[in-house]
Amino acid sequence: VQSLEGDITSLENQLEVQEKEAAEAITLWELRCSTLEESGGDVIGQWEERVQSLEGDVESLKEQLGQQEKESTSTIEQWADKCSDLEISLGATKAKLDTTSKQNLSLESSLATTMSQVGELNKEVEEHAQRVETIQLQMKEKDDALTSSDEQVSEMANELLETQNQANEAIALWE
Repeated sequence: VQSLEGDITSLENQLEVQEKEAAEAITLWELRCSTLEESGGDVIGQWEERVQSLEGDVESLKEQLGQQEKESTSTIEQWADKCSDLEISLGATKAKLDTTSKQNLSLESSLATTMSQVGELNKEVEEHAQRVETIQLQMKEKDDALTSSDEQVSEMANELLETQNQANEAIALWE
């Protein structure tokens, strides 16, 4: 955009310089023409043609400058529109980034909370595992005691049976 503005300024400066040169040339030619009127009419005609040609050149340059100004203005407007679109897009992207950052922070907080809960659950699981292990040991001790008691009961039952048999024999001998 600045380059186009620079080109427009440069062309305007050139046009002003050429207009001044043309005006000076016209003035000089008019002076010379008045001098030459005395010396010859053909020379005056040539100078008039030259002046008209220069005036035509000035008009042509003015038209070119006007066209370039229109093109520059159009290009500047297009760049301004594109810049505006990019600014809007940038704003939307920033908003998305902010939203994503907030979501990320929320997820990190949630993850930290979850990790804390997992730690607490692991402690509880360990405690329960220790309790289960303690209960299993107690149950094994009770099973061992029951097995021992069963063996003692069985031995006593055998002894009782033997004692009964001996008693029956003794009764039979007494009879």
